[in-house]
Amino acid sequence: MSARVRNIIPLSLLLLFLSITSISCSTKKNTVTRRAFHNLTSHYNPYWNGLESFDAGMKELDNQIKTNYTEILPVENFGNLQQAQAINSHLDRAIEKASKVVQKHSMFFERKELVRRVPDSYMLLGKSYFYKQDYFLARQTFEYVAQRYERQPIRFWSHLWQARTAIKLREYERSVTILDKLQTQVRRGDFPKDILPEIPIVYALHYTEQQDYKAAKPYLRKAADINRDKKIRARMYYILGQINQMEGNYSEANKYYASVIKLNPPYEMKFSATIRRAECFDAGRGSSKGIVDDLNKLLKDKKNKEFEDQIYYALALVALRENKDTTAYTYLRQSVAVSVSNDFQKVLSARKLADLYFDIPKFQDAYRYYDTTMQVLQYDHPDFSIIEERTDALKHLVEHLDIIQHQDSLQKLAAMPEAERNKIIDKIISDYKAEQERIKKLEEAEALLDRPMMPTMPGRDPSRGMLQQVTGGGGWYFYNPQSIAYGASDFARKWGRRKLEDNWRVSDKRVYSSFDSNDQEEMEGDSIAGGKDGKLAGDPLKRETYLEDIPLTPEDIAASNELVADAMFKAAYVFREELRDYPRSIETFEALLSRFPLYEQELSALFHLYTLNVIGNNHTNADEYKSLIISKYPDSEYTKALSDPDYYSKKDEKKRRAESLYQDTYMAYKNNQHRMVVLYSNEAESAYPNSELLPKFAFLRTLAMGGLHNQDTLITYLKRYIGSYSSSDLVPLAQDMLASFGIEGFEEEVELTPEEEETKKEDEKLSIYSLAPDDNHLFILILNLSKSDPDASKIRISDFNSNNYKLANLTLNTVMLDNEHNMISVGNFMGMEHAMAYYNTIVKSDYVLSPQVRKDSYYFMISSGNYPVLYRDKEIDIYVKFFEKNYLKK
Repeated sequence: MSARVRNIIPLSLLLLFLSITSISCSTKKNTVTRRAFHNLTSHYNPYWNGLESFDAGMKELDNQIKTNYTEILPVENFGNLQQAQAINSHLDRAIEKASKVVQKHSMFFERKELVRRVPDSYMLLGKSYFYKQDYFLARQTFEYVAQRYERQPIRFWSHLWQARTAIKLREYERSVTILDKLQTQVRRGDFPKDILPEIPIVYALHYTEQQDYKAAKPYLRKAADINRDKKIRARMYYILGQINQMEGNYSEANKYYASVIKLNPPYEMKFSATIRRAECFDAGRGSSKGIVDDLNKLLKDKKNKEFEDQIYYALALVALRENKDTTAYTYLRQSVAVSVSNDFQKVLSARKLADLYFDIPKFQDAYRYYDTTMQVLQYDHPDFSIIEERTDALKHLVEHLDIIQHQDSLQKLAAMPEAERNKIIDKIISDYKAEQERIKKLEEAEALLDRPMMPTMPGRDPSRGMLQQVTGGGGWYFYNPQSIAYGASDFARKWGRRKLEDNWRVSDKRVYSSFDSNDQEEMEGDSIAGGKDGKLAGDPLKRETYLEDIPLTPEDIAASNELVADAMFKAAYVFREELRDYPRSIETFEALLSRFPLYEQELSALFHLYTLNVIGNNHTNADEYKSLIISKYPDSEYTKALSDPDYYSKKDEKKRRAESLYQDTYMAYKNNQHRMVVLYSNEAESAYPNSELLPKFAFLRTLAMGGLHNQDTLITYLKRYIGSYSSSDLVPLAQDMLASFGIEGFEEEVELTPEEEETKKEDEKLSIYSLAPDDNHLFILILNLSKSDPDASKIRISDFNSNNYKLANLTLNTVMLDNEHNMISVGNFMGMEHAMAYYNTIVKSDYVLSPQVRKDSYYFMISSGNYPVLYRDKEIDIYVKFFEKNYLKK
């Protein structure tokens, strides 16, 4: 064969292939070559690449998902939105490639798809949308597959994924209908065999997503029984163990956890199942020695270092089941201390310990561990709001309890003989010297090693109001759970709560204060060492420094008692309003009145005791407090309410009658019945002298007098109205009417004086606020934190609302406006009229607004539209001028 012929043959074959390709690439005709071309091309090009990309995304998602073995596992974990966004690039590529297959290679003839990878590509599209958490597009895609390929086996898979999608959309009736229909089709025998193990899994998903664990159990068992995949079987058994453990069926749970271990799952699941078996220990069925020995072996194994928190937690639960509370608390504290990367377990251990301390009760310790829980608790935790509410309540309570304990210990020291008191102080100074010497030696040793010093600070530094407690053994700081707790509190006090992450200093997180937990044995020394605000103002080596706050004069004792009394009142209030612990609130109020019988808020405390006993159905005690209030404070609002059960309903009825009379008066005016208007207005002035509607009655009477007489009479009454009701919203209308008669001039445009120019500029500043009479309004009290106590004001406003606006369902909130001001808000009032009625009532109350509060605070009404402007700009004086100009008409 010549060289020329050899060169022509490949060229001819290439031309032949291109000719066949050009004919075959069409999808309009059903031929063997075209089917072969599109099956081959779709499989080995776009579909294969799309599937590879999808699988890569699933692997990345699996690596991202951190399994929380402390909570019931999801049957199938599809990740959260953040994790879905992280694999978007893989899923988008899968969608792109699958779309090419269905657009370019589909050959659909006689209701049947002839290119195998086209239905598969539709399913790949749907699953990609599903994992992107675009569930509506996923649902549309799976529904399309089920409809288009109703005669092909792939419809079964589309139904299964339709059910999953409906579950994620919380369309549970739809999901169970799809599953039941699929189950019926399967019973007929016409189904792909590999779908059978997945049906009970999706059923289990359907029920567990609704937390109907009882209904889920048979499907979990079936999924475990018929699946060959060990990983899936282990997961189903583990969930069954968790459900039975949650239900208290510890024997059954133990069996399922044992089944997990036999399947030799990944180490973390195997380890966790071992821990859960320990948690299911039943003290009534044998000794814990074997379990405790196994757990201690796990502790000694170095590869379990990162799991120590779980092991200590399991040991704590075993100890609790055997009523070894002290041992259990020790294990739980160790669990919290060693938990570094496992936030799930840290939440579990810290909350368990906090709950135990709360039930004892040891409120300071409880707060410390609830606070630790909140530092790592995720916002989507089902109990987030419950734990947050209790933490905040305990924070307030502990602040008051610390004041009581601190002042009581100072008074105890004051009552000691001078020699004994000086002996305690000298011991503190001696301990301080020894500790400073120890730290100095440690610094020197660290310097010799040429590495940063790792302090052992196990206790408290007197120079910062904290006694040092030297721990036995001289262990390293981070091996000491108590030291870590104190260090965490000190860190939180300075920086607030911070997650273990980069740029923690600049992260925008809520800041919580912390506190130091004091043991009773430390009380006396701590009170001396603390000084004002927990810090020493003088030399820590001199007695005088520690004697500064001890109340040694009658005046100092009186001031200390006043602090204790106020703290007891506020603590009782926290027990009642924030913790709903009514018995302890009663106990604290009673202790307050017993210890301080001349307490200035005795009336309020007595009324709290009365209502608390009514709530507790202790009517004998309630009647005693009722009688005491009536006899001792006969003219109080409380007495009026207690003497007449219908007092508030009568008050409301009187208000409704005044409103009805005003409607009649207004209708009379519209009908030109001027004499009736005057009669009704006079009746209102006589019968309802305190009604907020009086300015309106008076204005209608003014207009009626003009209608009955002449223009001069109207002018006279308009002037009288403006003088008598200068703060009424109707004054501008009265002034406009006078202006129309040429009265009071309303000057023409003239050159402004410097003072007028300044007024004009001020008006321009006020223009950032707008008058909206119909908006909801809030009453605002802004307090200077250095001069007023927000808690006291909040209590007084609460008392005022209980007495005067019992049925109004008013809200009471407190926020920090800035570093110097606390803002208390009361709402919501429908419109400016109702708002000003409340304002005019509360400003008359010396109980709420004492002379000191009036002097050092701001109080006003503000509309819902103006509130965010004030909170943003924080220019209080500007808004106060706006309020005075537009609400008070001064």
